[in-house]
Amino acid sequence: MYVLENTTGYPFPTPGTGQIVRVTGFANKEVIASGLFLPTAMTFGPDGALYVSNKGFGPSPSLPNGPGEVLRITAPN
Repeated sequence: MYVLENTTGYPFPTPGTGQIVRVTGFANKEVIASGLFLPTAMTFGPDGALYVSNKGFGPSPSLPNGPGEVLRITAPN
């Protein structure tokens, strides 16, 4: 199972703290990607990679490079 965390370590949405975690069993998890900027969704593509909508929300100037982007993340097997 893969889990997209919008924010980690803070009580409110915090840019740059999002991550994707792969859960492989009880209490076994592996960080696949970190440092994400308010990610909002992810899906697997036909190529087996994860596609993540990054910079999913936040008013200017919290999005200095414009709103939204899609990142391609290849997960280790």
